[in-house]
Amino acid sequence: MTYLGEVLHPRSYDIGIAVSGHDEHTVHYELGLFDGGQCLGTADAAAPRGKLSATALAWSRQRISS
Repeated sequence: MTYLGEVLHPRSYDIGIAVSGHDEHTVHYELGLFDGGQCLGTADAAAPRGKLSATALAWSRQRISS
């Protein structure tokens, strides 16, 4: 994470994510950490390419909303 502003804890923030590319085995992401309209940090990530099961999707939605 490259921080561009002050990040406090505990506090809620928004995370933006975009797929920046992929190949046969990997998906590449760009992420942003936001407070309102202000970007407080950016990051790049990569993960193995695969299928997202309905159970994993439901779990991630539950984690985001809590």
